[in-house]
Amino acid sequence: MKTLFKSSFRDAKQSLFQRQQIKIPSVKRFVWFVIVCLLIYIVAAIIFVPNGDRDFYFSKEEGAITALSAIMLAITSGLAWVAFFLSNTKENKLSYFWLLVTMGFGFFALDELLGFHEKLGNLITISSIGPAEVFRNWNDLIVIVYGVIALLVAIYFLPEILRYPLFAEMLSTAFLCYCLHTLIDSTQEKSNIGRILEESAKVFSSTFFAIAMFVGLLGVLSVNFSKQKLEIERSKSY
Repeated sequence: MKTLFKSSFRDAKQSLFQRQQIKIPSVKRFVWFVIVCLLIYIVAAIIFVPNGDRDFYFSKEEGAITALSAIMLAITSGLAWVAFFLSNTKENKLSYFWLLVTMGFGFFALDELLGFHEKLGNLITISSIGPAEVFRNWNDLIVIVYGVIALLVAIYFLPEILRYPLFAEMLSTAFLCYCLHTLIDSTQEKSNIGRILEESAKVFSSTFFAIAMFVGLLGVLSVNFSKQKLEIERSKSY
């Protein structure tokens, strides 16, 4: 395991060099447009609520915020699948990163809607293990484990992540939002403001994961286009 991670960090240097050769369209306006739309959506979810209950759409799993988060996670999974389909998996085992992301975020999207981690946490609580002592509940610990596993996967596939422009930056932003969501969820007492902040951080996380996969897909397309262009030029030279 230690050797594998050392290899990943060594290959990351080569990926940073390759990153400079890959060109993708500017996504700055697109990212800001998505952020503004997301902020408008969150503000609307706070204002347009029944009976003045400000956290109505934030406190319920079937609320508007959870629905949007699940949609973004599903989009993340779908974009990753396209990237995997277009990447050359036979030449580069790191391309299987995209397949893992497809399966992982597909699971997260289902978990967001069906609450797998909450049901598992409740089962652990009523089992012989009993309620959590260090954490408020087992649900929080399971969510933290999700993050730890994702971090280990990211370290192993670091060369693939660093290869594409802005991909690592978008992933890091998404992960920071995930950490903020987890921190609020596991340490703060439930309140209207707490729920709004927690769920807002969660939907920002899922949205930036979707943006990251879009940026990564642009990188994969750029690499494929460059290879095709090179093959055409070689065929013309013969």
